[in-house]
Amino acid sequence: MSSTLPVVEEPRKGRQPGLGYNVGNMFAFDNNIIRGVFGALSMVLFYGFSFWRIFRSNPKNKVIECGSLTIMVFVVMLALSRVPNFPIDFIAWLGPLVFLLCMLTMVFLVMQGYRALRRRKTD
Repeated sequence: MSSTLPVVEEPRKGRQPGLGYNVGNMFAFDNNIIRGVFGALSMVLFYGFSFWRIFRSNPKNKVIECGSLTIMVFVVMLALSRVPNFPIDFIAWLGPLVFLLCMLTMVFLVMQGYRALRRRKTD
């Protein structure tokens, strides 16, 4: 009977046993993360710029101002949800803000409609 000991391989340079990745590539960027961040950033910039122009071109209309601000916050919320490993707690706090801005927009819309009806009756 020959007794043989099991052969234990020593880890190659740069590898640690059981981790499954190369230590030298630990800080490499993942293409999906970069694509998600740049996609979210471009979406925020595009929609933010277009709604900001609408916001600035109607300075006295509170429905347009509040509605465009609501849409901008909602787009930021969507963009942040696309960023991987972003804390969901921050995104969750933007939800009630979007809801309150929606309700405020509806209040301004009802006020504007009421004023339009009163003006129409007096004419």
